[in-house]
Amino acid sequence: MRPLVACLCIDLKYRYFFVIAKVAPPLLFQGQMRRAMDKILVAIDGRRGAWEALSHACALSKRIHVDLNVLLVIPPPRGKRAAAETEAEEAVRKRLALLVEAAKAEGVTINYFMTEGQYEDEVINFVNHHKTALLVLETIDGDARSAGKDSASLRTLRHRLTCKMEVVAPMKHIPEKIEKIGRAHV
Repeated sequence: MRPLVACLCIDLKYRYFFVIAKVAPPLLFQGQMRRAMDKILVAIDGRRGAWEALSHACALSKRIHVDLNVLLVIPPPRGKRAAAETEAEEAVRKRLALLVEAAKAEGVTINYFMTEGQYEDEVINFVNHHKTALLVLETIDGDARSAGKDSASLRTLRHRLTCKMEVVAPMKHIPEKIEKIGRAHV
């Protein structure tokens, strides 16, 4: 017989409490103490970074003591690539390598993977083969066209994956947006 796990919830504002009790999952009471979340994945498109998502995932990984995988997906070569595009990819690789080393120095268990191919397909393959529990992504902060592609990519991943997903929005223009919203409601 498995033991019960109980959780006491108290709400002081409304002066009530309740107990949630459920049978503990069998994972917790077999020789190994397995966590509900084994691995976190940060998927990064090689054309742009996902630095806010990486920062968020590093903090979460360190806090709950799970492995963090970072997947850099380089788009497949198609015809002649512009020098600016190649330089941007190289800059992303260099910055990512530095951030991975900094995270390791802070005690985060982090693994760095790089692959070439279509972003959605490579992320789906990686999640399925590495038993990822949480996928952390970053939204594009740009024009409507790139936001539309980003939205389509997120929809594809959401429908084809069974793991949990967190989408991180960069904080670049948040104060400006809040200010605009404030002016609109005045």
